[in-house]
Order: sequence, then structure tokens, then C-alpha cells
Amino acid sequence: MTELQHILWILKTLGEQGPQPGQALRGGTSRATFNRRLQEARHMGAEIEAVQSGGAWVYRLVNWSAIAPRVLRWLELEESRSLVG
Repeated sequence: MTELQHILWILKTLGEQGPQPGQALRGGTSRATFNRRLQEARHMGAEIEAVQSGGAWVYRLVNWSAIAPRVLRWLELEESRSLVG
């Protein structure tokens, strides 16, 4: 999975499944890499809230309805591009 695909997957997961712990979203990446990808997602327009709960961070996407069409289409294009190359 490319960096962009991971960012888009994080957004889709948060949008469709609701709040998630960071560990579930990291996808085997380091905490630093995950935090950079969250920052990139925010730069792309995602409103992501982070709340510490029981020693773990839980993330919630606030504006899924506003960004869903763009994220889903972008993810579709990235996945199809990966299949061709």
C-alpha cells in the first residue's frame, strides 16, 4: 500500500466505521509515520479529532460527509493505478 493509499484508507475507515484506536489505523507503520499521515490527511481537508482514552489515542473524522465523494474516488483511482503498474 502506498503512502497515499494508506492515508485514503485511514479516512475511509474512520468515515465508514466511526472512531478507531490509532493502533488499528497504523497499518504496521511507526507512530511517527502514522502521525505524519494524519497531518497530511488534515492538510487534504480532513477534520480529524484525537482523544486519549484509557492510555490509547482514538481518532474520529468529523467531516466525512463533506469529503467522502472525493476520498472514495481518489482511493478507487489509486487502487486501479496500482493494479495496472
